[in-house]
Amino acid sequence: MNSVAAPLRSKAKPGLPRLGREAERPPVEEGGESWAVSYADFLMVLLSFFILFFSTDAPKKQTIIQQVVASVGAKGSGGLPAKGASDVAPAGPVAAPGDASAGASRAFRSLATLRTSLGDLANLDVEPAKQGLVVHLPEDIYDLGRLDPRRDQAKALGELLERLGAFRDRIGITVVGHSDRAPVAAKGGRLAIRDNFDLSSLRATRFLQLMVKRGFAPERLAAKGTAEFGRNSRTLSLVLEPVEVEVP
Repeated sequence: MNSVAAPLRSKAKPGLPRLGREAERPPVEEGGESWAVSYADFLMVLLSFFILFFSTDAPKKQTIIQQVVASVGAKGSGGLPAKGASDVAPAGPVAAPGDASAGASRAFRSLATLRTSLGDLANLDVEPAKQGLVVHLPEDIYDLGRLDPRRDQAKALGELLERLGAFRDRIGITVVGHSDRAPVAAKGGRLAIRDNFDLSSLRATRFLQLMVKRGFAPERLAAKGTAEFGRNSRTLSLVLEPVEVEVP
């Protein structure tokens, strides 16, 4: 009986683990997440600032804004506020004596100080304008068709002129007269008022003349009337603009 030899099977060798190089991971910097803590602290400070800011009254808000502007301006220009300068005045670059920019900077600082000074006067609305400030006097300080303010307004107007008088050599003032929509036509006598433009212009001119009597320089004053198209009220507005001051 022939025996068939079974084919020889080679025993497979057990597989060896393959060793490979793992991709290098970037080193983790120590304290790499610390920026998040600083950012959270910044947000907390900012939130606290706005809570305090919106809980204060309007005059204090203006003071805070001006102080922030002054601080940012000083850091941006690399200079320090001049000695004796107002705490609420915006800081600017330090100019050499006689430099025109020094006079302009002083004028704008004076305007910022004046705004703070007017902040505690009752029934005044002071707002920034493109070139300076606009002071809106209270509503209906004139009787219908009259050119002079009511007598009960004399004290308040006197206080306003006193505050403005401290800055008379550093600001220019335009007196803007207003009227309401009621048609006015006073004929006869020494003065004829044909419409509300005449009426509002004459109100502004009369107030300008009062300012001249109080010592304001006429060359720094102007007057105009807007009838009812500026404000529909028998009142005045004052446009204050800085005037460059010569620096010795």
